[in-house]
Amino acid sequence: MALENPAMLSQHALFKRVLLFMQRTSMMEGANHIDVALSGGVDSVCLLAVLCLARQIMQTTWTLRAHHVRHGLRKDDSRDERTARDAAQTLGVPFTLTKLSLGPMRTHVEECAREARYRALFERARKKSKNPFLAVAHHGDENLETALWRLGRGCGLEGLCLSPRRVLDGVTVVRPLLPVSKAEIVEFVRACGLTWTEDPTNASSEYRRNRLRHSVLPLLIKEASAPDVIYRSLLNIRSDAEAESSLAQHFAKRHLAPQHTWFCPWPDWNGVSREARAQILRHAARCLMPAHEVTASWIEKAVERMDRRAQSARLCEDGVIRCMWAREGVSMYVKDTPKNPADPYRELGEFSVPIDHLQIADFGRLHLWMGTALSPRITSTRSIDFDAQSIRYDRWSIRPASDFQTLLATDGREVKMREALRSQGVPDVLRPCWPVLCNGPCPLWILGGMRSLHAPMGSPGKNAVFVDFQPAIEFATL
Repeated sequence: MALENPAMLSQHALFKRVLLFMQRTSMMEGANHIDVALSGGVDSVCLLAVLCLARQIMQTTWTLRAHHVRHGLRKDDSRDERTARDAAQTLGVPFTLTKLSLGPMRTHVEECAREARYRALFERARKKSKNPFLAVAHHGDENLETALWRLGRGCGLEGLCLSPRRVLDGVTVVRPLLPVSKAEIVEFVRACGLTWTEDPTNASSEYRRNRLRHSVLPLLIKEASAPDVIYRSLLNIRSDAEAESSLAQHFAKRHLAPQHTWFCPWPDWNGVSREARAQILRHAARCLMPAHEVTASWIEKAVERMDRRAQSARLCEDGVIRCMWAREGVSMYVKDTPKNPADPYRELGEFSVPIDHLQIADFGRLHLWMGTALSPRITSTRSIDFDAQSIRYDRWSIRPASDFQTLLATDGREVKMREALRSQGVPDVLRPCWPVLCNGPCPLWILGGMRSLHAPMGSPGKNAVFVDFQPAIEFATL
């Protein structure tokens, strides 16, 4: 440690607050090596100095390395590299450099440069350690700026504030400076006797975030009773969001079903608030397909359909993830997966009944097959048992709906067939020829929809008949 008066610096208000923050959040738990993003600016120089001092005070075993990324967007960025290299040398920390070639960019320059910088930082961190850590210098002012920025663009609680510790692309990203301000950082670096460079673009009013930083933030901080109150509030918001997200994630994982599907029975679904349901669906989608992030609007649409339970609105999909409700609960699966792992069954073969009516008025075709149900989710309108003792399988046949006037509903009511078809969402033009599975003269099942009182429910471990529609019909599609 080449800093002058480390004992005095260890009593500095900024260092004591950051050290307490790191301990309370268990920020460095599991770390054996930490890469430090060192731009050469005052924030990153402060971060490197604080971690060097913390390693000495806490007597930790983790090692440090300073990583500077040179974008090549400014002619004078070699000055940033020299400053970063000098700071690392002064503090006795190994230094590594990555040079990027981003090429000409006319729009979204800051965003593209940031993405390229993080890719480089993550790649080097993963190569250095099996359990990579990356420390970045976001501070309290930037956390407030981020919250205001995201509020203006539309954001939920989970994404409102920066997280002290978060795993991204296999790298644990830590932000030790979140409880302190920019002014405190500048004062600490001066006390350390270190130098830094200023990025001239930070003062430009060309960028929207800079206008927010220079115009709105100073007023908010001035009007607050104390700046650290704002920072604590943001950290409390983030803590509450992570607690809520953790519970929703636990709930979602507990309801993962076989064959990469997700199923939540109605009693469990109804036992949580509407807001929690949105979080649960989001985490269920992440469990099924981590690389795909569903949108807030899709989540809202899916929750609304689950709450309505309308026969004509059972399915909600965003092109990748499908979510639907059935008689037993809410299901989710990934669309168009090979062998369709969303269908938890073992296929046994074709269903050998007359298929004269499976071509429906030039609209599409139905495919029936036999299978064994492997999941409770199969107790839906898409399947029906055929090994029940009360039914003779050899008497089953398929006939058009126009052959029947009424259907005996599962609650014992006699329902007109046309009303049953309407309630299931069958289009008007298809109702006369819509196929019905029968046991002799008795209608059992409007294929893909309502059952009669005499029809058994598909259940786990039972042989059953399954139905598919081509093209897909919403009310009957899983």
